[in-house]
Amino acid sequence: MTQIKSTNKNLNDSDFLKQVVGTYLQEYLDQEMSHHLNALPYERTGSRCGHRNGYKPRQLYPYVFVDARYNRVRRDHKVESHAVLIAKGVNKEGERDIIGVDVCNKENETNWSMFFNGLKNIGLKGVRLVISDAHPGLVKAIEENFPGCQWQRCQVHFKKNMLDKVRNKDKVWVKKRLDDIFLALDKETGFKRLQVFINDLSEKYPDTADLLETAGEDALTCLNFPDEHRQRIRTTNSLERFNQEIKRRTSVLRIFPNRNSALRLIGALCMEQAEEWITGRQYLDMSLLERRKETKTINQPAQQYTGAGGETVIA
Repeated sequence: MTQIKSTNKNLNDSDFLKQVVGTYLQEYLDQEMSHHLNALPYERTGSRCGHRNGYKPRQLYPYVFVDARYNRVRRDHKVESHAVLIAKGVNKEGERDIIGVDVCNKENETNWSMFFNGLKNIGLKGVRLVISDAHPGLVKAIEENFPGCQWQRCQVHFKKNMLDKVRNKDKVWVKKRLDDIFLALDKETGFKRLQVFINDLSEKYPDTADLLETAGEDALTCLNFPDEHRQRIRTTNSLERFNQEIKRRTSVLRIFPNRNSALRLIGALCMEQAEEWITGRQYLDMSLLERRKETKTINQPAQQYTGAGGETVIA
């Protein structure tokens, strides 16, 4: 009876549940590696296909994507909206993985910092780029917890922020200009196009021009990374698609009875998604990141734009 009470207490402990999720994911990774090598850790057999090469519980995750969604949770006899924080990583082998999940009362700097600290405590390291939206608390937590790491502001979110500030009749050409900036072949070209667009917007849409000037460069961080990676590191779309799947799979519940029940179910869905990703194809060729050097693209064709006032602009 004492053992049963202890088990029930553990199942209602959020830290215990997060530890279970992390342990399960790690055991799965160990099993996948053993299957791939046809040998257990330190086992010497004639059928062994390779070596772990320093395989550790946590690998380097150069790219980390973070996002939050909300679910309804009952708390103190009231129904509240709780934030579900999720992190996806791409490791140095180019494989995707769900590296963290938590359920908290709201999305703010404190909760994101606790979330990141938890990931670092279980071995997260080697982060070179974090991709997210521009939630103020999240951005501050990234700055504090990953010093020296670069931040990519999700281009889809940023584009929506920009388009929300212009009239419907101007949305098409504003979107085209933003796309041309985002698709620049290098940071220098993207920055030049950005400056031209800021000037074009300043008279008709001064507030939009201010947003572009203060935040536009954050959406171009992906240009510091290999060309072949940019399409997949410029937005949080892949993580948001998974969040939509969580929404679909949890919609039948409508309201979770408590925070830990939400963590149990969503944690199980995360493990399921991690399994699918780990057994799938390589997501990115990370050798390109290691070989990348600071270079400038030359002879890029000039682009012509029609400015807000109807004039032709070349950048």
